[in-house]
Amino acid sequence: MSARRPNLGAAGADLAFAAISFAAGLAGAALWTAALVAIAAAAVWYWLRRDALARMDNSTRATSTAVALAVLFIVLGGAYWVGLALRGNG
Repeated sequence: MSARRPNLGAAGADLAFAAISFAAGLAGAALWTAALVAIAAAAVWYWLRRDALARMDNSTRATSTAVALAVLFIVLGGAYWVGLALRGNG
C-alpha cells in the first residue's frame, strides 16, 4: 500500500473559502453572502474530492459527505461570525 499524499489543493481551497467567509463578516456583508460562499465551498469540496468519493460505496460516501459538509459549514459560519464580531456586529 502506498502512503497517502496530502491534497494541498483541496486544503488551500478550504482555507481560501474560510478567509472569504471571514472577510465577508468583517465587511458586514449580508447573511445571504455567507450562504453563497458556503454553497460555492461545497461545490468546490465535491469537485476536488470526486475521485476519492467515486471509489467509496454509497453508504460510506453519504456518511463521509454529510460529516465533511457539516464541518465545512460550521467552520465557514464560525469564520463569518468572528468577522462580524471583530467588526463590532457580533
